[in-house]
Amino acid sequence: MRRIDEDTTAFSELQTGGVNMILYPTQYDIDDVKNGVYEEIRYQTAPGLYQQLFVFNLDAGSACADVRVRQAICYAIDKEAMWKGAFESSGYLANTPASMTQEFMEEMPDPYPFDLDKAKELFEEAGYGEGSTLICCVDNDTYRTTAYEMLKNNLTKIGITLDVKTGDNATYLGYVTGGVDWDLEIGLVVGEQVSMLIDNGFGDDIFEPFLSLLTDRPVIAVATHVHPDHTSGSGSFEEVWIGAEEEPMLKMLYGKESYDAGRKTLFGKTKVKFLSDGQEFDLGGRMVTAIHTPGHTWGSFCFYDSKSEIMMTGDTMNQRVFLQCAKPTIPLRRYRQSLCRIMEFHFEKYLGGHHPLPIKRAHIDHMLGMIDRFSPEKAKPYIREGMDGVDMYVEGRGYGDPDYCGFMFYRDELDEFLA
Repeated sequence: MRRIDEDTTAFSELQTGGVNMILYPTQYDIDDVKNGVYEEIRYQTAPGLYQQLFVFNLDAGSACADVRVRQAICYAIDKEAMWKGAFESSGYLANTPASMTQEFMEEMPDPYPFDLDKAKELFEEAGYGEGSTLICCVDNDTYRTTAYEMLKNNLTKIGITLDVKTGDNATYLGYVTGGVDWDLEIGLVVGEQVSMLIDNGFGDDIFEPFLSLLTDRPVIAVATHVHPDHTSGSGSFEEVWIGAEEEPMLKMLYGKESYDAGRKTLFGKTKVKFLSDGQEFDLGGRMVTAIHTPGHTWGSFCFYDSKSEIMMTGDTMNQRVFLQCAKPTIPLRRYRQSLCRIMEFHFEKYLGGHHPLPIKRAHIDHMLGMIDRFSPEKAKPYIREGMDGVDMYVEGRGYGDPDYCGFMFYRDELDEFLA
């Protein structure tokens, strides 16, 4: 089985014998085969389970979090025209949540007939009048890209711009997931009386709607460190706990406009409180311990949930790369001490700041061993915009290698790094 993204390439391979069959040929090729243009090629159809769907992003910051926007889009889809124009009348119009080829499915009335006036009315009710822009993502499938262009044309008629982002499958998944580099994992620990939110992202989310779906208890907001991808959402909370050593960076990153050092408030309303090493938070039925772990930053903290026996490390320990770019430089031995400190707690897995799945404790052992084997002469320049003068030391063959691990440091501060 081979994946061939281009329709013309797939059909060419079928003609030359490179493949024995292809799925989902274009209607043009189907017509040619039916008309006898290719004597050796046969076309067959069979009822299938496959459906073409529009999927809405329901994240709190998305326009589609508003049901009226979703309804408006549905009214703006001319399904019959799309079926005939984009999908070349293949298959049939679906008005059920699953394919009619499945047993026990019954036809349902269409709840959203094509109606641009109704679509415009709903958009305006939701606050998306003329001049508004929506973004959609689609892979480079010919049928689907044509369908989105038809929707784009309909929305243009009522003053809505549809920004269609296309690309191969990997690019499409990158659009949908937000990209690997900035995928931030936020942790919610739910106790019997109180819940704790660990880190709060870039600030492009409104937490209340989805936190209320996960917990009905008061929420304590804490941060593993103050980098913007971990604290920019702090304005959603009355207070946020951070390491005291992070305050100089807090001032530098957010400035006087956002952080009032005298009143200790962030974004004009969020009270900043400082963590202490070993501080315990009683959530009711479970204790969470704050552990000071300098390394990624001077004021980095990890959080240990004794009930689930999970360590939440933020960027102190991710699966692959530890970023050592603090100013002033944190000695490597100090970072090693931080790792040894969290290893005193009983856990088999930890949650890093940029990985969606738990990581085995053994990976910290691997990092400790790599620190002991550190050879500055084997480090190589880290090539990335804004990271001039940074070297990276790694072991392993690359991200696909489970033994790959590494850290970064400032080249001109190597003596301080090794102090």
